[in-house]
Amino acid sequence: PPPAEPCTVATCVAGVCGTAAAGDGASCNDNDGCTSNDACKAGSCAGGPATDCDDKNPCTADTCDKAKGCQHANSDGPCDDGSACTGKDSCKGGACLPGTATTCDDQNACTTDSCDAAKGCVFLPNTATCEDGSACTTGDACKDGACIAGKAPDCDDKNACTKDSCDAGVGCSHAADDQAACTDDN
Repeated sequence: PPPAEPCTVATCVAGVCGTAAAGDGASCNDNDGCTSNDACKAGSCAGGPATDCDDKNPCTADTCDKAKGCQHANSDGPCDDGSACTGKDSCKGGACLPGTATTCDDQNACTTDSCDAAKGCVFLPNTATCEDGSACTTGDACKDGACIAGKAPDCDDKNACTKDSCDAGVGCSHAADDQAACTDDN
């Protein structure tokens, strides 16, 4: 007959059968779903170390039930989806859902703005056309993340009776110059 206790073994000597204590360290089951690696000790089954029920999911509440073992109930609340490109992530149905997308805009036309899940916002210099804010330059272009002034415009109106100049806020201007010498080609 099989032994009645988990840490006993069946023995038969000279036709007489019985049970004896199993050796210390023999594997057994203490019927506690919250222990593992149970082993016999002094004829009884001793529970091993507590079972690690952590499923590494921040969106579950991990518990242990002696009869059922590890339990992982879905939980709500904040979490981190591991992406630097989302904020206010939250748990739903046992999964971490990404929150709002991170806005990466440095307000600089001379950088290409993007988001890297590991690094977050990335601003790489570009060579786009830009406006340096001066009406006295044309063909401004980006270099090393800054807007570099282009060429000065040709403000010469080919009229000897005007003073040609450029104002950064207005651009080319042609003020009357009544003191200038001129020719009427006659």
